[in-house]
Amino acid sequence: MALIYLGKLNVPNYTALSTDVGLDGKIPLASMKGGVVLLTDTAIWKIILDDLTLADYALPISFNGSVDIGAVHLDQQLTDSVEVAPYVGTKSIAVSGTSESLVATDIFVITATVYPKPDNVGNIFFGNSGVDPLSPNQQIILAPGSSGVSVDVPVAYKFNLKNFYIDAVTPGDGVNFIYLK
Repeated sequence: MALIYLGKLNVPNYTALSTDVGLDGKIPLASMKGGVVLLTDTAIWKIILDDLTLADYALPISFNGSVDIGAVHLDQQLTDSVEVAPYVGTKSIAVSGTSESLVATDIFVITATVYPKPDNVGNIFFGNSGVDPLSPNQQIILAPGSSGVSVDVPVAYKFNLKNFYIDAVTPGDGVNFIYLK
């Protein structure tokens, strides 16, 4: 089996077999220092050190209970979790050359996928408030029929849809989007 990269924000970051570990204690192409590797055949977890060798990795503990730390009480149950719900939206450009925010008010989300409307004539330009069809190297270009772009936010960061803008050459062209909050 070859090394499988699962992503920087995933834990583990890689999976492999114990037989993939070389005599030098390294796995070829496992190059993310601090990355976590799960050896799937032995269920052993390893961490990639600065010299790219593997060392034992102790998983953080998990429990279903409570801990008292002075005035702080940590007690997490599934029923206490925040529910995530999908929402959808649409935005069309009224005047070409004038960037418009995806939404009019602050909407903080976990993730969003933005894709061109199926009946668009031209490209959509997606980015910050400076999106401009005349400067296509400063934004993401969503061509008609493309699958769009997804934006995810790491835990503990805010992602405000109001800070993302679109523009188009053809008035009336626009995007559909779906997001989780």
